[in-house]
Amino acid sequence: EVSQYVHVQRNHPELVSDDSLVNFLLAEDFDTKLTAKRVAKYWEARQRIFGPDKFALHMTLNGAMRDSMKALMVGWLNLLPHCDEKGRGVIYADSILVNSENFDSREQVGFLALNCFPNIILHCIYSRPS
Repeated sequence: EVSQYVHVQRNHPELVSDDSLVNFLLAEDFDTKLTAKRVAKYWEARQRIFGPDKFALHMTLNGAMRDSMKALMVGWLNLLPHCDEKGRGVIYADSILVNSENFDSREQVGFLALNCFPNIILHCIYSRPS
């Protein structure tokens, strides 16, 4: 059986480019053996959470998150309209809305949050008046 990482590498090499591995290397202080284990665990978790049909798709609303629109629309993750005292955006997550009615699993919530946060932060940066 082929590992999830190898499957993605063969079928969607853009998802596992050198650029995509930088964060894994940083997380493991550039220890390549630990990085390899982390990457393998990431793709194993992604398959477990999104299933064999969607785990190797891009993390977009047309890809792996295509069945997550309801979960994203309930408003559980919000950029507040005011910044903190240092001018940073404030993101609020309403855990009451994170339930089995809106999400397949709590793990899926984590993947969705990690993929939404960068976009929310960029929105905050670029929409702030100069």
